[in-house]
Amino acid sequence: MYLADRFRDALKDGGIALFVGVGPEQLPVEYRTHPRVTCWDSDAPQLGRSAKTVALPARVRVVVMSRFTSHAALDKVQKATKKANAVFMGKLSGTGEMARLLREALPVPAPPKEIPTMHVESTPAPADDTPWLPQEARFTDGDGDGGGGDATFKTMSEAIRHYARRELHAPLPDGRKRATPLPHAFYETLATKLQGHGFTCTATSVVALFSMQRAKLRQRELAAEPDPTPLEEIVVAAPPVVAAAVPAEPLPPDLDAMVQMAADLDLRGLQAIELADQLRRLVAEQRGLRVTHAKYEALRAIVEGPGNG
Repeated sequence: MYLADRFRDALKDGGIALFVGVGPEQLPVEYRTHPRVTCWDSDAPQLGRSAKTVALPARVRVVVMSRFTSHAALDKVQKATKKANAVFMGKLSGTGEMARLLREALPVPAPPKEIPTMHVESTPAPADDTPWLPQEARFTDGDGDGGGGDATFKTMSEAIRHYARRELHAPLPDGRKRATPLPHAFYETLATKLQGHGFTCTATSVVALFSMQRAKLRQRELAAEPDPTPLEEIVVAAPPVVAAAVPAEPLPPDLDAMVQMAADLDLRGLQAIELADQLRRLVAEQRGLRVTHAKYEALRAIVEGPGNG
């Protein structure tokens, strides 16, 4: 694969690869925490309209763009790539082509070693066999049980973002953590809610969209929260106790299949665009032939007219 050879050659002496227009959750699982892969999604501040110039991260040697990136962002990133003396590979058709490029050009990283943690003894919470449903799943927000309610949304993404924000702000029961996977009953109820708003979806399709929006909102909230510890307490504080690491929110098991489906749709879209271009060229040729034939008939009538017999 030509692109894989260029990608591999750009990183042969070290450095990292920058993917612009996609988030880490859109890459294959084995590359989301790869030390030589970094991402700028569409919400990255470097791609905002207020930023007149772009500065690439240190040690970037190759830049790959998503075809959904705007022309303004493409122009800024291309200039920054040239200034950093890195390889600019342009826009790829979709996340499926990016996945194939990574798997051919970069080796799969070894699984990280487990870091021993100090477990802090605590009183276990009482067992509760009742499945936990967040406040949103019980629909006690006053917008009715029918699903429609007073709230209106222009797109399904806007609706899912609304429910993800409310689920994050809902109080947690005792013994539950924010990283605890949501039950399937929650997604089924959310799909029914979205169908009531007029959107076509299933519980399976809602899982990936809701998890992605929930993760983005959680990252933004954590980035916006200031450190509440006063400076005096930081100076005289006791040595911190290493607590157990909080597991990351699990992604849906069929995310790779959905990414591959999106890549196939991107490829079919490109094929349709090429066929449309060929059809336009044929129509232009036929029109040119028609005009030429009309001129020929006019000249023939003049040559073979009565005065030229």
